[in-house]
Amino acid sequence: MTTLSIPVIIGSTRRGRYTPRLAKLIYAKLESHPGIDPVLIDLAHYDLPMMEERLSKLEEPPQRLVEFGRHIDAADAIVIATPEYNKGYPGVLKNAIDHLGSEFRRKPVGIVTHSVGAFGGIVVLQQLRIVMMNLGAVPIPAAITVPHIHETLDEDGRALDKNFDRRAERFVEELVWYAEALARQRGL
Repeated sequence: MTTLSIPVIIGSTRRGRYTPRLAKLIYAKLESHPGIDPVLIDLAHYDLPMMEERLSKLEEPPQRLVEFGRHIDAADAIVIATPEYNKGYPGVLKNAIDHLGSEFRRKPVGIVTHSVGAFGGIVVLQQLRIVMMNLGAVPIPAAITVPHIHETLDEDGRALDKNFDRRAERFVEELVWYAEALARQRGL
């Protein structure tokens, strides 16, 4: 089996954000799997323009947008890590997703959400599943929602609770299963 590319998108650029904690945890779990090549994509470092047209239709797209598109296009699976802000996901994430289209098609997408409150981003999870299905992606059944993220993960993305660490392991196992299954179907 070839090496599978799995980007982990940090879907927030807000100051003081907690999303990198969750993304780092999933990245580390993916990195420990043989045959998996994860890449951390922090939207704060991309400074994507507001979407006027999809990447595929732009005559002279910005280089960072091209780079982002290449990562998603080359991916065998994708993880989206996002907070829930006001019962929705950040505009920067929606903007990034809307720049693309076919790059997501037939790829498994693992969604991990969080909040500082008690519900852990469950509303965002539902919204992103719908958006991903509309793009032809395959949201995996497993998901992670993290309530009170500031009490669950440290700044380096380490779980402060062994039960949560096991949940993350199961999530990654399911994502890898879908990535391998769909890669075989695509003939990779």
